[in-house]
Amino acid sequence: MKADFEASEFYQTVSIHSFIHSFTHKSFHSIFSSLFSCHHRGCEIVNSVLKIISMAKKIAK
Repeated sequence: MKADFEASEFYQTVSIHSFIHSFTHKSFHSIFSSLFSCHHRGCEIVNSVLKIISMAKKIAK
């Protein structure tokens, strides 16, 4: 009986841990992906601005 209780307690701990892990992983992943996509858009904007500046320099010459 004691072994069954310990096993069920262990299972509950593991399931709670896996639930917390999956939840934090999903939320972390969504936060990371949103930050990355925002950062990626920022990079695109910077690249286009740099292209415009280089084109303007070529035209100025």
